[in-house]
Amino acid sequence: KSKNTMSFDLIQKVTGNNVCVDCDNKNPDWASINLGVLMCLECSGSHRHIGVHISQVRSLKLDTECWQGEMLDFMCSVGNAAFNRSWEKDCPPWIIHPEEYPYLPFVREHYINQKYTYRLFLRKELGDQVSTSFTDDVHRGLESGMVMKKSAENFISPWQQRYLKFHVKEGEPVLAYYKEAALVSAKGEITLKDSIAGLLDPSNADKDHPHQFEIKTSSESEHSGRVFLFSVGSNKEAMEWVQSIRRHSGQVSKRSGKNEATPIMSGMELERLNLKRGLAQKLEEEVRLERKERDKKGKHL
Repeated sequence: KSKNTMSFDLIQKVTGNNVCVDCDNKNPDWASINLGVLMCLECSGSHRHIGVHISQVRSLKLDTECWQGEMLDFMCSVGNAAFNRSWEKDCPPWIIHPEEYPYLPFVREHYINQKYTYRLFLRKELGDQVSTSFTDDVHRGLESGMVMKKSAENFISPWQQRYLKFHVKEGEPVLAYYKEAALVSAKGEITLKDSIAGLLDPSNADKDHPHQFEIKTSSESEHSGRVFLFSVGSNKEAMEWVQSIRRHSGQVSKRSGKNEATPIMSGMELERLNLKRGLAQKLEEEVRLERKERDKKGKHL
């Protein structure tokens, strides 16, 4: 074997490096040389988008000059498994992961931004700058908001504006929908226990309502397995609703619990990751302004 092939093999044999650090695609052959992890081609594109100040992407097969000396030692000292035990340690079980929707690029982009740019899943004892209260607020998601709901009965104007709000009824999670935010009496309620919330592919959706999500109710519920369909203003908002519904219903990601073991990456190694700080405050302000504006619109409709 050539020296480059031997280096390639050494890096791939590190624990966890048989799958992508972000989406679990098998046999990743792209790397972040400042993070010390391997990723698939699709995720490498998202890493390039977040900037070289956060992740510096190289090809294991093409950039062969990288894999020697200190760089080779560093890549072999980290590995995807150890990295994620720190960088996904505080990822809530209801968060949408890229492998759930490999055909939706915005899911991958959103997840990688949350993980690296804003470090929302990084275990807190490592001194991350994101305040616990803000991180909890982001993870908690939406509690109410305006959406468009597709009626199963009105074929002339099937999409109708509704105000959604979570609450608990007789000890069970419920999503109530109202004609207006100010109304006390709900138009209807959706029992969330054992329900499944998910995103719809925008390319297959109604062109006037491309950002859709659905709730598939349990066959054991009063809805007898009925599917409720909703539309919102952006892909990001659709993801927020799905994650919020998951949180209330108890639905978890198939990746949940994967990084519950005690992290083995040292603080010194994490310092070497060289991520820019200060972006967390920017995200905090953006999210709060966005939600404030959304709530304001809902009250005036």
